[in-house]
Amino acid sequence: MHQMAIHADRMDKDRFKHTSRGLTTGRGYELERRAIKAGIAQAESYLKTACADRWLHWKVNLLGSFIRFSCAVMFLWEIEGMDPVLMGLALYLSWQFSDKALDTLLG
Repeated sequence: MHQMAIHADRMDKDRFKHTSRGLTTGRGYELERRAIKAGIAQAESYLKTACADRWLHWKVNLLGSFIRFSCAVMFLWEIEGMDPVLMGLALYLSWQFSDKALDTLLG
């Protein structure tokens, strides 16, 4: 699981603890509607962030797949003129592109 998802999960658990403790106080001051509106607003912002995060993952993985495929095709065209060590290094780095790009963007 990615670090951002772990942080969001931990944050949601803490928020639930605080919400359940303040339930009687909110009812005593008749603040239910305000609490419900705030909860819905937080849920909507979390869903927007989660959707954007998934979209970014999908796009970066698609770009990483394209880079891997391009490297492999280039090596197959020029297989006799290339150094095998450089081929292996380039393929290894192209496989690492998606993870490193996501860590840089989200990290």
